[in-house]
Amino acid sequence: MTARGLEGHVMEHFKVCDIVVQFIPKTEDSCVGKITMIWEKRNDEVPEPSSYMKLVKSMVAEMQEHVHKA
Repeated sequence: MTARGLEGHVMEHFKVCDIVVQFIPKTEDSCVGKITMIWEKRNDEVPEPSSYMKLVKSMVAEMQEHVHKA
């Protein structure tokens, strides 16, 4: 799954904000969620997007259980 920031609060600070999520099977009973976040800050004063990273990490953790059941 790929999500691309187009507008809204996040795009006030970043030129680019893409999130790629992959679910990789490990065993019959488990999978691993891999998150790749690509961003480009609008200027050097913008902090790293750690709050967005935490949000995406928690969402993927919740999604892993549902993906595994599917």
